[in-house]
Amino acid sequence: MRYRKLFTKFSLALAIAFIAVDLLLYPIWSDLHAYLGGVFPLMQVLALLGGGYLAYCVYLLRTQSFAGKRSRWHLPVMAAVDAVMLGLLFWVFWKLGAGSVLLVRSLTQNLPAVLISGAVFLFIWYWPQWKPLPRRMRAALIGVLAFSALLWISLPWQVRFDARPAVFMQQDGVTVAWGTNMLSSYAITWGDTPTLGNSARPQEHGLRVVGDGLGTAYLAGYPTQSRELYFQVTVDGIRHLKRSSTVKGGQAQSPLLRVTFPPAEDDDLFLVAFSDIHEMNLLYEQLARHIPWEQVDYALYLGDFVNDEHEVDDLAENMIALSTGGRDIPRVFARGNHEARGAGARALSDLFLPPGGHWYYTFSQGDTFFIVLDSGEDKLDSHVEYAGLVDFVSYHREQADWLEGVFASPGYRNASRRVVLMHIPPFAADYQSPAFAPVLDLLRAHPEIDLVMSGHIHQGGIWLPEETGWPFPITTSGGPLGFDTAAATARLTPQGIRLQVIDILGRVKEDVWLETENPARQPRNP
Repeated sequence: MRYRKLFTKFSLALAIAFIAVDLLLYPIWSDLHAYLGGVFPLMQVLALLGGGYLAYCVYLLRTQSFAGKRSRWHLPVMAAVDAVMLGLLFWVFWKLGAGSVLLVRSLTQNLPAVLISGAVFLFIWYWPQWKPLPRRMRAALIGVLAFSALLWISLPWQVRFDARPAVFMQQDGVTVAWGTNMLSSYAITWGDTPTLGNSARPQEHGLRVVGDGLGTAYLAGYPTQSRELYFQVTVDGIRHLKRSSTVKGGQAQSPLLRVTFPPAEDDDLFLVAFSDIHEMNLLYEQLARHIPWEQVDYALYLGDFVNDEHEVDDLAENMIALSTGGRDIPRVFARGNHEARGAGARALSDLFLPPGGHWYYTFSQGDTFFIVLDSGEDKLDSHVEYAGLVDFVSYHREQADWLEGVFASPGYRNASRRVVLMHIPPFAADYQSPAFAPVLDLLRAHPEIDLVMSGHIHQGGIWLPEETGWPFPITTSGGPLGFDTAAATARLTPQGIRLQVIDILGRVKEDVWLETENPARQPRNP
């Protein structure tokens, strides 16, 4: 009987060691899963089985179950389980080798949690108030708490794409952006053909770039160097960044994606513009069903897709994840005033923009020259809402200096069509900060602009010069309430521009044709 108790105590200690090692290897669980060729939560299951075996050993010691008909089964069962546990521990330490120092580091980092868990266990097990509860009830309660804690530290088990990678136009190139369900680093491969040929695994100052739910990569030269872009993104999940180790979350890879830019010689462009969805994504999806996506060359997202940029992944969920009719088409983003608000607004600028990039930029499509402006906030810098933490006065002076150079550039002067994209429409004086005046003054001085597309006022519309006093037509897309949700479309042809406003039910609310030959751009019935 004595040697049986000693063997049971040994098994009990082995079970504790097995569970401890299993939990201390938490930072590399996903690596072990990948090594074994799957994402099945094996380590979590082993921890639970180890806990069950621990409870079994405690039961044997407390109930003196070595006598009776079933006693002859306990020793073989313990011997078999002990052999499996020792084999698994040997395998783990053999695989870790010198990396077993990770166990010591993990123990040091998690010691406070271990002590707190131990204190909770003692509180539940010995506190007199629990005495009336049956022992099995207390054991079950502790098991439920342990299982809940295990799930808490384990989820999510695996990194995944929450927003499929999409391509956004930028100055002298494109930005590929995607969303994930956790912190992640990334690698991207791309090229002009399906064989790809280029790859990047970005680092800054020796540190791999890590995105907090939103990942981006800037690819210079597109679409100038090629009208086709093939690319694939691989992300490595990171559950936690610790002092001396990283809790990984597996790996996910996007499909091979292909984005086709319109040919340079194509004089017929179809644009569709959305804005002011304010996180009402179901309304966007309903509106998007009525868009002829097979004809769309560029999807324009003209700001205020979030209520505020609380976290950088807000943009991934509320804009990048928005569908474009099952097609991977180039997108254009103009920042709205709500994307400039919130704790994540500054991080968004650092992450979404390329090195040295701005929210204002230009790009060309054949003979069409696009200018994307940042209208900034719609209130005075001194407004209480900004708590003294904005300076759009200086920012818009910088933007006006830049815009003056754009108007003098050969790309602008030699273009046959000029389109400006912005969030706040030029005519909406009641919705603009006076700080934006230097930019607006420059726009008003250039009547050769063919079209301005905007949003902000939560009203889909086509605004002609005789209505606004501005020397070019302006479109606005609608808002987030359903009855005002609308998209603005523009078909640019050598003969003229067809403008339409489409509401959430697919009805064409406005339809205007502007002939290229008519300098006053007077409309005529289609």
